[in-house]
Amino acid sequence: MQELSAYLAKKVPDEVSKITQKDQNPVSLGKPNKLMAIVNDSVLKTLALESTGQTTGSASEGSRSISFTGPRESTPMEKFFNSIRRSELEKEIEFSQTSSMPEGDLIDLVFNHFQSTLEPQEAETFKQEIHSISKVNIQFKLNLAAVIHDRIQHLINLYLKGDEEELERRQYYNSGSNEYDLYPIMIETALRFLNKDQPLYHILEVKKYYFAGVALKLKIPLSTNPDSLVDLALGQQLKAYQLEANAAYIHNELGNLYKYKKHYDVSLEHYLKATEIAPSWAIPWSNMSSLYALQKRLVWESKQGKGQFSCRIGCKVRILIWVETMSSPEIYCLQRNIIERLFI
Repeated sequence: MQELSAYLAKKVPDEVSKITQKDQNPVSLGKPNKLMAIVNDSVLKTLALESTGQTTGSASEGSRSISFTGPRESTPMEKFFNSIRRSELEKEIEFSQTSSMPEGDLIDLVFNHFQSTLEPQEAETFKQEIHSISKVNIQFKLNLAAVIHDRIQHLINLYLKGDEEELERRQYYNSGSNEYDLYPIMIETALRFLNKDQPLYHILEVKKYYFAGVALKLKIPLSTNPDSLVDLALGQQLKAYQLEANAAYIHNELGNLYKYKKHYDVSLEHYLKATEIAPSWAIPWSNMSSLYALQKRLVWESKQGKGQFSCRIGCKVRILIWVETMSSPEIYCLQRNIIERLFI
């Protein structure tokens, strides 16, 4: 198991990302010293020789060497969904109109939009197979659910990486855009094609509640009734948390919402948990710093300093360690001065 984990950590992030253009974070579960298989070196060597046609046996003994004349031709299914993966799906399909649409009409809507990636006769045959062959129909729906998930996960990855455009989209002054309102609808569309016992169903359900909470949170600063929106957003994030308690991005949102509610201790717990899960992710550290700056002001105003400072000192040390790890010496000196002022 240990060897497998080491291989995944070394090979998967770089090799797979070259193909998918997405960040990879391989995870293995199990006892590190668990013996999973034993390699027979002599058999392995024979297979390696046979695969290159270098076996010493005669032709009559039969060689298992394999030769390729060129790249494998993609199937219509593969070509179709590769086209979708290259798109910003939420801008191509009017998902706001799909919730009440019959399943067959929804499939036709998606197919008709992307069928230009296929040759006309190929597209006609493929469409007939989707509607007449059960196996093709099921695979089409599973693939559609998967590409919707991949698009949603891509947006989360951008946030975790600190992508400037994605961070800008999450500012309250962009709440007039309905993109974040669309993401839960996209996910609901994908869930229609899955059974509840399928792993992807659970994963998408978590993200549905998460994005529903984010969409509500963006509306809070401009709302005439912000408290109600905070409660609604918190309810969505708590549903996500109940399904997945080990996601840093959910803990970060819970920290934000509890800060809105002035439940500062609970907010801090979630920010701390986010930094434990994803120690190199800057946003929860930044949010925690602003929380302590706010608490410092509140403590100063109420003259209740001593009880709060013991907790803040521990946070200050952790933030300084993180900044030193992630920054150049010049940036570290600048950020350290800022942090020192926060904790005076």
